[in-house]
Amino acid sequence: TTCSSAAGAQRTDGVDSSTSTDTHTPGLMTRMKNVASCGQHDPFVTAATCSASKGAMHEMQQGVQHDAANADGLTLSQRLSCYGARHKGTAGSGSAAEDSKDAASRAGVVHGAVETVLEKIKTDHAASVVAINGQKLAEHDLKALMQALSSSWEKGSHLRGAQSCVRKLYLGQDDISDEGASCIAECLKGQCQLSELRLHDNKIGDAGAAALASSLQSNARISVLVLGHNQIKELGGASLGLMLRFNSSITDLDVSANDLGDHGVKLLAECLPSNKALRNLHLARNRVGAAGVTGLCEALERGCGLQRINLGSNPLGASGAQVLAAALENEKVQLTHLHLGATNLGDAGAESLAKSICQNRWLTALYLQNNGISDAGAQQMAKALDSNDSLGELHMDGNTLTAVGVSALAA
Repeated sequence: TTCSSAAGAQRTDGVDSSTSTDTHTPGLMTRMKNVASCGQHDPFVTAATCSASKGAMHEMQQGVQHDAANADGLTLSQRLSCYGARHKGTAGSGSAAEDSKDAASRAGVVHGAVETVLEKIKTDHAASVVAINGQKLAEHDLKALMQALSSSWEKGSHLRGAQSCVRKLYLGQDDISDEGASCIAECLKGQCQLSELRLHDNKIGDAGAAALASSLQSNARISVLVLGHNQIKELGGASLGLMLRFNSSITDLDVSANDLGDHGVKLLAECLPSNKALRNLHLARNRVGAAGVTGLCEALERGCGLQRINLGSNPLGASGAQVLAAALENEKVQLTHLHLGATNLGDAGAESLAKSICQNRWLTALYLQNNGISDAGAQQMAKALDSNDSLGELHMDGNTLTAVGVSALAA
């Protein structure tokens, strides 16, 4: 088992990292077996944090990753060198006239770059990736972009041996709101060739989520949908749940850092048993408590294809952990990765999960960072590991462990 309790390591709950509260000394790390820095090698965590950008530096890092992973892609943000740059504008630093002129100038630059993208899409060598991040896309630019994509998809569907067209669309932090989401949704109804659609940090609410969900019910190509850090509430959760009832292609759904609440998660989860495609579900920071987790676990116990769930930074508490623990003992629940960082579990929650680990044979990674777990909770987890052969990773960074707890886990 890989155990992690490194002080100050990166959180893996899909949200911003915070200061660790570990009290043990770095020297004790030598007593751990295969100590791992939490989350660095977990692609699920990487996908979750894609929707958690909080500044120009983070957005730039995301852009570099996208550029490296998609060398054949046309990346608008790279051309402009402005991942998150619109947040650094000079608006407010001068007179109203100067601010207006500066805003118009920036809008003109973005419009010109979008025009460049449109021309590229129209050629026979269209890029497979378009990423426009950190820009305030004007309505007419977004419409023109989606129309160009639709035309290229339609052309590609009629030509034998046609050149590859855009497969991935990243529009993060572009202020597209519900209107922009509806515009994108209309284009998804046609000959859509996208495999990934990332719309994080865009002020999309229930109306926009409903429009996208309606279009995606019959979409058979998109496998990754990122809607993190928007304004989606319970009605949007219901729309996404209905989408999952009919959609058979989406494997990764990220709605982290929205406002689903308990009822929204219940409505989304109700349709999970009807969906056999979804593998990864990101629900971090959605005000989900024990009631929401109960609805989610009821769906899991009815059987579905989910393998990884991120519930980080939700107020689950010990009662939520107890509900999850009971579900983990059900053979129909075949989760392999469970992220519960910063969910107020405490020792009582750790004890409940420890008991379930003794019975569970599917879980391979469990993330319990920043949960106020002391040596008592760590010792319970250590006992559970003695009777479990499947759990390969246990991450407990940011808890109040001393040498006693660390030694128990390392034994």
